[in-house]
Amino acid sequence: MELYSGWWSEHVIRGSEYDAQIVFAQFECVEQIAAHQEASVSALGVPPWSTSGRVLNGSFFSGGSDGSVRFWRSTNGKVEKVQALDLKGKLPLDLAVAYLPGSNG
Repeated sequence: MELYSGWWSEHVIRGSEYDAQIVFAQFECVEQIAAHQEASVSALGVPPWSTSGRVLNGSFFSGGSDGSVRFWRSTNGKVEKVQALDLKGKLPLDLAVAYLPGSNG
């Protein structure tokens, strides 16, 4: 299980669960991702997890005060930026991710 958290700096923190026996699971930081250079992370969007192997498993979106939204994919423990969208100076404050009805991934 992975946990993604925004940070007041340019980083997105990726953590992993290391003790599932604790009611309030503890996570340790395994990677800091410089998601938005010289800008703070203002929003994170994580798609619902799917056991059917949908293509967005292991992916997330970040929004930054630099006026961009970025799509990230975690493959084999490495996070890579897939795409960036320029919002022309608009600040993303929330990101919601969902599968379209009838889609298969």
